[in-house]
Amino acid sequence: MDELGRVVLPHSLRDALHMREGDTFAVSREGDRIILQKKSRSCWLCRSEDDLIELTNHSLVCAKCAKEIDLFVQE
Repeated sequence: MDELGRVVLPHSLRDALHMREGDTFAVSREGDRIILQKKSRSCWLCRSEDDLIELTNHSLVCAKCAKEIDLFVQE
């Protein structure tokens, strides 16, 4: 841990867990253990994990919701 409290996860662990820059995590404590749990990547509208599109603000939307938004905007 560095002076700012940051911890670096080994590259092999990040690869094994398919972690990438921008992923979010839940941090909790169980006794003297720190639990770092990767939050699933899902559509911010319907929570689907299929056919995700990453927006410029790093939010995710599935292809189905993107299509529905596009239809809504065009009307």
